[in-house]
Amino acid sequence: QEQMTRNFGNDVELTRNGAIATVTLDRGDGRNALSLKTLQALIDAANFLISDTDSNVVVLTSRGAFTAGADLKDPDRAAMREQTRLEQRQSLRLGPDMCAAWEALEQITIAAIEGYCIGGGVALAVACDHRIVAKDAFFRLPEIPLGMNMSWQTNPRTVALVGPSRAKQFTILGDRCSADTALDWGLADQVTEPGKTLDSALALAERYAKVPP
Repeated sequence: QEQMTRNFGNDVELTRNGAIATVTLDRGDGRNALSLKTLQALIDAANFLISDTDSNVVVLTSRGAFTAGADLKDPDRAAMREQTRLEQRQSLRLGPDMCAAWEALEQITIAAIEGYCIGGGVALAVACDHRIVAKDAFFRLPEIPLGMNMSWQTNPRTVALVGPSRAKQFTILGDRCSADTALDWGLADQVTEPGKTLDSALALAERYAKVPP
């Protein structure tokens, strides 16, 4: 099979090589905050993959840090105040819909996490099957200490990985969870040298690709 590349919006690129698809989040700033347009692009990429009969493994990666979470400076988010209640509700569905779309994929999904994975980034990472993390990277959920609600269905997915007690500590206190702690807890599957998560994710993907789909 030849390589194929598709873009979803300006921020999300999908390349497929044989049975392995790689989805790269790149907003060009190394932070990769999740704007409403970026969330829609991630939904569109997942919807493409749902009907893609050539790939059976998907690696999700970013240029720079994995993601800083919801983009609070997003002009589309600010414009929501002008919308009707129904339009606002549709916009607020993008986060949970994006996570649900990634969780629903039949393909094995592997998140390659460099730098940091914050807020909505954690929500996306725990919707994937595996998380490979650079040893200098960290996870953090800042929402509860900031008095914001958790509306992307992150909690049951986190509990399934780390158990209720650690999930409470991680979610309610909002502390950083280092790569080593994440590995110890089961939030991460593997810790690599910085800059090597994509290589490790692709190596695991190669092993999955050999299994009958």
